[in-house]
Amino acid sequence: MKKFLSALLLGLLGLKAKIIGQGELADYGLVFADGNAVDKDGNIKAVGKNFMVTGNFSDGLCVVFIGEQTFFMDENGRFAVRLAPGTGFKTSFTEGLAAIVKNGKFGFIDKTGRVVVEPKFDYTSIAFRDGAMIVGEMKYGRMKYGRMKYGYVDKNGKTIIPPRYDEATYFSEGLASVRIADKWSVIDKSGATVSKLNLGRPVTFTEGLAPVKFNGLYGFVNKDANIVIEPKFELVSLFSGGLAAVKSGGKWGFIDKSGKFAIEPRFDEANHFKEDRAVVRVGELWGVIDKSGKFILEPQKFDYIFDEFYGGMLNFRVNRKSGCLGIDGKVAIEPTFDDIFVFEGDATAASVDYKRVFIDKKGRILPISYYFEIED
Repeated sequence: MKKFLSALLLGLLGLKAKIIGQGELADYGLVFADGNAVDKDGNIKAVGKNFMVTGNFSDGLCVVFIGEQTFFMDENGRFAVRLAPGTGFKTSFTEGLAAIVKNGKFGFIDKTGRVVVEPKFDYTSIAFRDGAMIVGEMKYGRMKYGRMKYGYVDKNGKTIIPPRYDEATYFSEGLASVRIADKWSVIDKSGATVSKLNLGRPVTFTEGLAPVKFNGLYGFVNKDANIVIEPKFELVSLFSGGLAAVKSGGKWGFIDKSGKFAIEPRFDEANHFKEDRAVVRVGELWGVIDKSGKFILEPQKFDYIFDEFYGGMLNFRVNRKSGCLGIDGKVAIEPTFDDIFVFEGDATAASVDYKRVFIDKKGRILPISYYFEIED
């Protein structure tokens, strides 16, 4: 009865109620108990409600929606940023900034909610990489046909390379590939062309090496454009953790930076190493190996398994339910959830019984799963 009266009271006071996160209850002299906000005498002051959640925590913040309002919430349940009316969410925070949208244009805010770049771009990529974000502006010719041109902004919101390219890739190790018409080139963060790396196709460096294709086979070049691993592989991945997945003779293995096999080709599919683990497939079964090639999770059947670890956790799905493996290959979160977002901190969003909640790395539902409407 108390819950009903509390909900009714807040409904009547809807225009005066203030939406707060679970972490802000103490500011109002309240505590969280059994899904509700209660005072020191145990009286229910507000009933907890579930957020609409877009995804996981990124850069320590997660986007949550309450009606038409958009917030960025931290892992303690406090609303760090509340977007102004008429301002929408475009990307999560990465490297300290998030993209917002207003009147069809994109800009950027910092973690205090301060607008660093007023909305003026027609496009942004989904994240900052290597200190830069791809942005786009629509350019119109004499015939009034629009064409998107791409450039870059840095973490301070400064336009470091004005939009002028027909296509652009993320920066990696200080270099990015860009295209004008049908010509690809490699640039640095000043926008200067690194002519020795103009190989006629996009180039992405990780750990000082980039995959290249010659005569139908793949090898690797360094930043001086010297071939350091001869093109002899059918397919390759980027280097990660000192190793790169390569396909040779129809099977996947891993090579080191000298081009020698660290793990002989014996897999039907292999993903790159992350957190010293790689997800591989043998036939129809998926397993996890360490850098010696030893299975820490023997190949087995999954409905789905993610291709890499995040925060020491690997998402998987069996019998239409989602769970997570730990870095040791053992089940850390039993597959009881409808879905689970990847971990980038100590908490992430999940769904259970059609409700969005937040969970920790043991699969426990956290109090920050709820928000409240408190009379202000």
